[in-house]
Amino acid sequence: MKNIKLTTMEAVLLESLRSNGVSNQELLDCLDGRSWEETFSTEYETLLNIYNQDKQQFIELLENGYSVKFILLLMV
Repeated sequence: MKNIKLTTMEAVLLESLRSNGVSNQELLDCLDGRSWEETFSTEYETLLNIYNQDKQQFIELLENGYSVKFILLLMV
């Protein structure tokens, strides 16, 4: 299993869908069926872009989880 990383914002978008009752299969059907614009607002388009870049990897992150990229800010 590959360690798939999402940005914090991407993870928030995905988890907000899940917390609103959208199942993995519903999300995939919507992404694959091109009904994205009819179902979700444009703020979720980031997830569509991730899906289009590598569909199999997106399915894997839904089924097996993901890590969140961490940005370290140093104050000098």
